[in-house]
Amino acid sequence: MSSKLKWLIVILLLLNEEALCRVTPLLGSQLHLSLSSTEKLSRGSLDMQKEMRVQAAKHLISELRAKLQGKIQDHLHSNISCQELMFAGTMDEPLSLMFPQELLGLSLVPVLVVAGCPKEAQTLILKLYDLLGVVDTEELLMEVESVIERRMSKSSPTPVPASAAPPSDKEAEHHMEAVMFNIEQLVMVGQGTSKQEGHCEGWVRVNGTTLIGTAVEGSTGGLEEAVSSCERLGVLCAGVTSNGPLKPGTYLAVLKKDSHVLPSATSASESWIHQCRAVEDFSLGAGSDRRMKRSPQRNCINKSEERVYNVVEWIPAVSTLYNLGTAMYYASVNCSETAKERAILSAVDIGTDVLMVATGGTVGVAGYALGAGMKTGVKAGVRYLLNSMKQEDDVLVNQYSWEEGVIKIQMAQWERLRQLSPAYRQQLHELYDRDALPMDVRHYLSVWIEKQEWKRAARDHDLAMVLFQVLLENLDIQHSRFVQDESFLMQHNIRRHKQNVQRYLDDPCALASTILWFLEKEKEILQSADLAEQVQFLQVEQEAMEMSSQQELERKLAGLRNEVQCMEHGMTCLEEQQDEFDFKYQTHKMEAVVDEATRKEQITVLQLLVNRLNECRKNTLSDLKKLLDKAEELIDLLVKKELVEWQRRQQKACIGAPDNVFLDELEKWFTCVAVCLFQVREFLSKLEELVGKVSYDNDPVKAQRPALQTRADTLLKDLLKSSFVVETQPTMPQGKGPLVLRTNVQFSVKTRLLVKFPELNHSMKVNVSMDRGAPHIKGYRRFNVLGTKSKFLNMAESQSGGMVADFRHLTLKEQKSGGGGKGGSDISLSVTEELHIINFDSVFEMKGLSVELQASSLPVVIISNSSQQQSAWASVLWFSMLSQDTKDVTFFANCPAAAWPQFAEMLSWQFLFATKRGLNDDQLEMIAHRLFGKKENYDSCKVPWARFSKENSPDTFWVWFDGILVMVKTFLENLWRDGLIMGFVSKAKEKSLLKKKQRGTFLLRFSESVIGGITFSWVETDMTGEPFVKTVQPFTKVDLNQIPFHEIIRNFQILENENIPENPLIYLYPSIPKDKAFGKYYTEKSGDQSPYIKYIKTKLMFVSKENTLEVRSPMLSDMGQGEGLEPVNGLDGEGAEQNEIHPSWNSPMESYPYDSMLSSSFADPQDNLLGYLNNPNDLDDTGIFENEPDLPFSLQALTCLSAQPCESIYQ
Repeated sequence: MSSKLKWLIVILLLLNEEALCRVTPLLGSQLHLSLSSTEKLSRGSLDMQKEMRVQAAKHLISELRAKLQGKIQDHLHSNISCQELMFAGTMDEPLSLMFPQELLGLSLVPVLVVAGCPKEAQTLILKLYDLLGVVDTEELLMEVESVIERRMSKSSPTPVPASAAPPSDKEAEHHMEAVMFNIEQLVMVGQGTSKQEGHCEGWVRVNGTTLIGTAVEGSTGGLEEAVSSCERLGVLCAGVTSNGPLKPGTYLAVLKKDSHVLPSATSASESWIHQCRAVEDFSLGAGSDRRMKRSPQRNCINKSEERVYNVVEWIPAVSTLYNLGTAMYYASVNCSETAKERAILSAVDIGTDVLMVATGGTVGVAGYALGAGMKTGVKAGVRYLLNSMKQEDDVLVNQYSWEEGVIKIQMAQWERLRQLSPAYRQQLHELYDRDALPMDVRHYLSVWIEKQEWKRAARDHDLAMVLFQVLLENLDIQHSRFVQDESFLMQHNIRRHKQNVQRYLDDPCALASTILWFLEKEKEILQSADLAEQVQFLQVEQEAMEMSSQQELERKLAGLRNEVQCMEHGMTCLEEQQDEFDFKYQTHKMEAVVDEATRKEQITVLQLLVNRLNECRKNTLSDLKKLLDKAEELIDLLVKKELVEWQRRQQKACIGAPDNVFLDELEKWFTCVAVCLFQVREFLSKLEELVGKVSYDNDPVKAQRPALQTRADTLLKDLLKSSFVVETQPTMPQGKGPLVLRTNVQFSVKTRLLVKFPELNHSMKVNVSMDRGAPHIKGYRRFNVLGTKSKFLNMAESQSGGMVADFRHLTLKEQKSGGGGKGGSDISLSVTEELHIINFDSVFEMKGLSVELQASSLPVVIISNSSQQQSAWASVLWFSMLSQDTKDVTFFANCPAAAWPQFAEMLSWQFLFATKRGLNDDQLEMIAHRLFGKKENYDSCKVPWARFSKENSPDTFWVWFDGILVMVKTFLENLWRDGLIMGFVSKAKEKSLLKKKQRGTFLLRFSESVIGGITFSWVETDMTGEPFVKTVQPFTKVDLNQIPFHEIIRNFQILENENIPENPLIYLYPSIPKDKAFGKYYTEKSGDQSPYIKYIKTKLMFVSKENTLEVRSPMLSDMGQGEGLEPVNGLDGEGAEQNEIHPSWNSPMESYPYDSMLSSSFADPQDNLLGYLNNPNDLDDTGIFENEPDLPFSLQALTCLSAQPCESIYQ
């Protein structure tokens, strides 16, 4: 082969590649090569053009495969074949039209690519090249891919714009008829209609639309005149349309040829479509001798197409285009119902207006002419559809419109009630416990009952009488049914119910009112259930939103990985292109070509090669910039959102919040971005290497690479610096919680690097330090960290394999105050208000990059004595609840107040963390009442820090609350978790609850005056049957250390004059039998075999003399406070300012006979007492307490309270 021929082939190939890539020739390059000779080679052979198209199709398939990777595979079934997909994309029936072929081809190419059908995909793309052209086909397919990616990233359908009012059912149906009219018109395009015969069935009015086409001469006028003109033309007339807003009330008839319906800019416009069914005699196309009659097919179900439909129906964009394409196909073979069904599905996705414009606009552009006009219309229609799917704000997604396309079921009220959850069904049972309307009647006559106008019947005697008679007849019918079923019991019940209904003979309106009342009550139950369901839905929706956010992040990360993979392939291609150019250029320089024509041809080839190289370099740099843009977006998302949210969750979790603080997901995300950025650095290094080999004037790499390198390094450093975190905050083994440390006591803390590179295992050293940049506050202490202060990050100390450094044996020692603790600031902080920060340092070194890393703990409180733990934990709670500035060690110098909702949530977390059961709304309301007094709403109330834990009084709110929490955690955790302890309930509320209950009902609540105390109150009745409430003195850890609380409740007894001792505790509120509630906790042995018998003998049988537990002075104990003694003023109330002393504090305390039940003494006679309990008839009642001291008993000896303002009295 001659040298000249070789160069000719190379030039042709390069021209083909240049045509495919649309490369812009490089101007002013270093080589200054001439392109004048390329004009002679602009024409190629037909085979060469075909090969070019095949190569272009293959390249397009590769690009689509890379972009669609991991997006729609889950929707593809294994039982669908490539041949079936190919068949659906071509529809090679004789009546196949151009517009359906484009729509089906564009929708199914992505499916074929992902399904692993490259051969079929290539065939379909080549067919689209013929229909649309190479450039437009590629652009449209990339648009389809873009819409798929956009829609797949959305977790919910597009919302309806606020301005769009939902149309009525009829209006929706009529809009669908307009769309079908356009589709029928498109079917006729290109079929060469020669004759039409048929009949017309009527008219359909479509509001807000305009029928566009050729006006019938002489038809302009009123509606009746235009309709008459149209009807005279029969099937040749498309319909009638209003003549626009400038001529209201005037109409004109429009010929069917070239006509189409479009949405109007004004809602006043309307079209009347002439519904005609034609039997058409048409040719298959221009110049064709084949003619066919269109008539309805008997079988419109294409099994192969239906299988393809089942595959693509859930793929966004694909399903929309496919449904519209198959709608037109089925319309072309006269399967109108199937066509309409597919059109409806397409309209649900994009809206009737969009579908009307897409179909009508295509008709308008193409008309009945084939060739360029049709292609222009098809392209315009497809582009409009794709743009509409992308511009979601402009799309009317009428999910509400398709009442005909979606089955709607309005469930009967009674059926809805029957399907409610057990809690609401219980309300229903309680409702029908009344005899006025038996549940049997409501059930068996539910359909009839719900259809009657009971509200009107309650006022209309005649209607009420009619309904009364019909009700009796229905009961007779129901009775006869039970006779046939031989249901004897139901026969009896229905007969009795009928007799009860007959009592309303004289007042049927009362019967109607009764039934109406029951129906309204049912609705209230349903509304409550619906509200609860909505609340639950909102919670689920919130979780779904969080999940959706994570899915969006995962999608972006996958996109970044794909971009890096594509870039890797692009770099390989770039290097190959450069090697090719370099080889040919060096060859050209070494060869001494004499022939001028040959030399020019070589220069032309080299010019093309350098143009390609330059263009590829530009594209590579552009792709790198886009890749860095995506990486920066992800880093912002990770560092400024995900990491910040995790840090806040960790801060709240330290004080008991049930938040997820696992780092595995964050580690995966951080590592993914870091790996991609390191690959970008490698790409940039490769570019530098390539430029060192081949360069030229205006080389884009030399100009742009330095800035890209700096940006990549900056992004990577920012990511790495943020990835070093404290995974487990400093914690003492026996502390109240994290962040409270004690000098000379070991604590642990764990750091973690969220960028996981296994090659760095055991190579990064982490150092611990203390109080870097401590504030200059007078008296501010400083500490030294002792123990193993340096460790290497490793994967062995993490269960999940993360890079961690786990410091387990650190201690703190206070520095001697040699003036270092003095400063010029006047700020004064207590020991438990001092906040300190532990710092961690390391260095990340990898692949030539070195980054210093720093992390710090949340502020810790350091104590020197265990008695400070309670106050220190209060400081941790307050800071973690209110501050997100984790470096603010002077927080308590100007401490903010806590809003009640935030404060209440924190209190609930304490119980939730300690016992796995938080506080409910009623319990929190009692606490709010204690703090602020009685208010309608506490959301605007604030709790100051001093009120919480810093008052001069030793019994601050936190001391009281923490005392209860410790008692519950230590002694009552199981009872609390099972919901047996009401706990936080005021005495007034307690009294109102118990007085409505039967004798012996009791509840358990925490003492409001005894720190860490729990008591119970129960209902008694006096001689007249009036209920009153008794309360026992609170039990504390002194009692509960000796005997479990459930055993106290089990064995508690009262001794009254001349009566056998009895346990007054029978039902736990509201009505649970005591043994059912507490039985599972009882010891199996009882009596003398009980392990608690010794203690029971000496003290805790709790036998009480009469009157011992009578209601006492409300200021003295927890025994029955009256309602009138509730606090009146809150923290900001009038009483707080005046600091008045409640008169009751100065009143003398009442004395009561000494009672061993309330005493901590272990004095005998336990044997006599036990003997009496075993056989009370053997002992007289005068000797049982003969050894008791004859001294008055005063509760003042048990509960010493200091004088407080009235609003601060909590008993």
